Amino acid sequence: HSNLGSICFQKGDLESAVRHWQAALEIDPGHIRSHQNLGGAFEKLGRLEEAAHEYRQAIGLSPANDAALFCSIARVLRRLGQTDQAAAYYRRSLAAVPGYPPAQQGLAELRPQNPLRPVPHPQGGFP
Repeated sequence: HSNLGSICFQKGDLESAVRHWQAALEIDPGHIRSHQNLGGAFEKLGRLEEAAHEYRQAIGLSPANDAALFCSIARVLRRLGQTDQAAAYYRRSLAAVPGYPPAQQGLAELRPQNPLRPVPHPQGGFP
């Protein structure tokens, strides 16, 4: 089922891909790649809570620090407005692979839009 899910995903048939990966997980709930792939399909379908759940499942099962997987969940959490959690996963990605470009870009995109704006002086007004 996992391979069929991948074929359907590549053809753009996301709903069929989801069904195949869910079937694969019924057979083997510990199949990391199926959780990760299912998360990706849910993300493309805009089903972000489900995507985050599947990415968390994959992270929990994975024996490795997977920088790409950390970036995947960070991207979804960012879209859900959970920016602190997203930043934490981007940092985990960078800890796994220092300088990992998607994590660096993701963190940069989380920064305030105008980090150089004047900061009010504690006594009021601007310095």
